Amino acid sequence: MKKLCFGAYANVLVLCAARKTTKLKLLNCIVRSVDPSCSLSSNAVTALLCCRSNLPDGRSNSLGNVFSGAQETPSRAVAEYFSKKVVTLIDPNKRKLVILALRGIIADDETINDDTVVEGVSGTTKKDLLSQDCFTLSDFLAGI
Repeated sequence: MKKLCFGAYANVLVLCAARKTTKLKLLNCIVRSVDPSCSLSSNAVTALLCCRSNLPDGRSNSLGNVFSGAQETPSRAVAEYFSKKVVTLIDPNKRKLVILALRGIIADDETINDDTVVEGVSGTTKKDLLSQDCFTLSDFLAGI
């Protein structure tokens, strides 16, 4: 069974990243969309990609607080940030693959109910996402 978690999400983006984009640069860019002070180390990136750890929550370390930043930052602002910063780090020839891969993970994740909002920018539910055929990459990535 596939399961959507930050590690699965990040692995898809890493596999589809532009040629000279490092894992460290890409993941730091993603987390800084909601917490500009967050700075992931190489070890933290590896642990996240292996799903051995979760994003910084500000309680146990000084890396930042991605969780509260994600809750407090308006989704439209995150989508605009993704449009300017994150999408540029994705290989243009692989952008469609990013959407297909993440959509496939969501489809196969049995822990996500059909009526669960899985894309926070537009408020799209799992059921609606699976029938959708037009996507704005920055909104989709920011919303997931």
